[in-house]
Amino acid sequence: MMGPRVYGGSMGDSPDVGPATGHEGTTSLQLLLDSFVAITSELNAAAILERAVDLARLLTSARYGAAVALDNGEIAEFVHAGLTNAQFNAMPHLPLGKGMLGAVLQQKTPIRLDVLQSDRRSVGFPLGHVPMTAFLGVPIFQETDLVGALYLTKSPGQGLFSQQDELFMISLANQTAVALETAHLIKRLNEKTAIVQLIQDVAVGANEAHDVDEALQITLDRVCAHTGWPVGHVYTLEKDGTHLMPTTLWHLEDAERYEQFRRVTEGMQLEI
Repeated sequence: MMGPRVYGGSMGDSPDVGPATGHEGTTSLQLLLDSFVAITSELNAAAILERAVDLARLLTSARYGAAVALDNGEIAEFVHAGLTNAQFNAMPHLPLGKGMLGAVLQQKTPIRLDVLQSDRRSVGFPLGHVPMTAFLGVPIFQETDLVGALYLTKSPGQGLFSQQDELFMISLANQTAVALETAHLIKRLNEKTAIVQLIQDVAVGANEAHDVDEALQITLDRVCAHTGWPVGHVYTLEKDGTHLMPTTLWHLEDAERYEQFRRVTEGMQLEI
């Protein structure tokens, strides 16, 4: 199984942490509106999570932040911010999601702790991990589906998270969920548009071909270009409908490399 894709932000030698701003009056509302605009302007999951973490750190004065996105219940994206390069490189491995990161996903409700280590679920920190005290984690839902979570922690002496911080994080998680769903829909639309364009390109090329073999070759080349496949081969269906017969039509990005494969394949028929 492939591990999650990892993205790090604010990894300079001096992490950029915004000042404590509070959430009073019009400032709070404006910050929330600004955060919604900023997050929804992104079009891929990693960028959305990075923007959400940056905003969460800025508006709560948290030194460290992280976020995960799930795919079929597994962590597919992991974004972190606040660690220096030296701090990040000192860890032998990333957090395993078995401690408080996993607890937020399992409990599916916000978790706010004044002292992270006071909770028995606070385990799994790798050696060399930076010291942390206050913790705030909020799940991300799309309707009733859990799709990820946002996490914040503070260094010793940096203060605690308030209930207002928690309410802000819940709102931010809701905005993040909308942005993730929008990005997913745009991705699917782009994929469908690309397929429609491929079909049109194949049809135009086939209509311009002088014979069947040329039409098949054009189709093969354009499908391979669309998918990124380095090798493609055309089989034809026998009249009895039970076997596929190899042809001499190929798409080979490296003909010499695949020469033996080509010779073997052209001598094999496939049973359906």
